[in-house]
Amino acid sequence: MVLALLGVAWWALSASGAVSPLFLPPIEAVASSFGALIQTEEFLTAVSVTLLTVARAFVIARTGSTAT
Repeated sequence: MVLALLGVAWWALSASGAVSPLFLPPIEAVASSFGALIQTEEFLTAVSVTLLTVARAFVIARTGSTAT
């Protein structure tokens, strides 16, 4: 419910021109760009590296060791 309200507020503010597109681009443009981004190999590589780093951090925190 909160996300829906935020989405509507975002759309209304950007559509009305009350906020510059430099600071609040139209939600459609952001969704389109995000859709194109998640289809790139670079995005998948970055997500993989991030998840591996988080997993390593959990292992270090759990074992108390920094040896890998």
